[in-house]
Amino acid sequence: MALFTSVLTLSEDGRNFDDLFDRLSDRVHGNLKGQLRLHSSVRQLKAAVPHLANQPLRVLDVGAGLGQVALLLAADGHDVTALDLSERMVSHIATEAASQNLKIRCVSGSLQSTYRQFSERGETFDLVCCHAALEWMNEPQTAVGMLKQLVKPSGYLSLLCYNNAALVHRNLLRGNFRRAQSADTAGTAGGLTPTHPIELEALEGWLAAAGLAVDARFGVRAILDFLPRELVTSRGFESLDEIEQWLEQREPHWRFARYLHLIAHA
Repeated sequence: MALFTSVLTLSEDGRNFDDLFDRLSDRVHGNLKGQLRLHSSVRQLKAAVPHLANQPLRVLDVGAGLGQVALLLAADGHDVTALDLSERMVSHIATEAASQNLKIRCVSGSLQSTYRQFSERGETFDLVCCHAALEWMNEPQTAVGMLKQLVKPSGYLSLLCYNNAALVHRNLLRGNFRRAQSADTAGTAGGLTPTHPIELEALEGWLAAAGLAVDARFGVRAILDFLPRELVTSRGFESLDEIEQWLEQREPHWRFARYLHLIAHA
């Protein structure tokens, strides 16, 4: 049974994806690319976070979206809180949790407003996940500091971010040289390219400044997004998952993956 709470403040910072709910369901999460992203990121979490695979932890999923990570972790027995600015997303998670007989605390609101409430109550978590959400916030560096404060001592922060280097590389392969050379690689309003793409060096600097030590660095979809569609179709999930796992920490290939996944401890 999902517990639903709304703390939404319309003036708070951040991209609300209510208007892109159907598009995200179909184009981002409902296809092979979305399935591979989810499978890879959860596998990487279990490999890098002690006890995640064998004992219940308190988990906060910030920018939970459609709730794939939250639902999987709840099914594994973890105490999960799912947070998203979109009330439509949170309502979807609550419905899915109920249909699977899973207990997830679902909260609608921004990181900023919820951070204040959690802090006032002294709430911290063994694991805080923020997947494909940080790059949509207007002040991502400030957000990293807030996320760190929600991690209990010796706890972990998992950041999955859209990789700006992958966007440059993809434009080069397509012959979009001016786009690749442009320093302005932010997405446009209404699109699915993040409005505040983050460089790896900047992200690592923010984590260090917040007092977090990076334990693992992974690439998610290091080759899939660069393959011709017909080749992806012919290979299938198992073959692609195998090669992605081979590349996810291999230098220099992981650095050009569509998403960068950094796991750090407090």
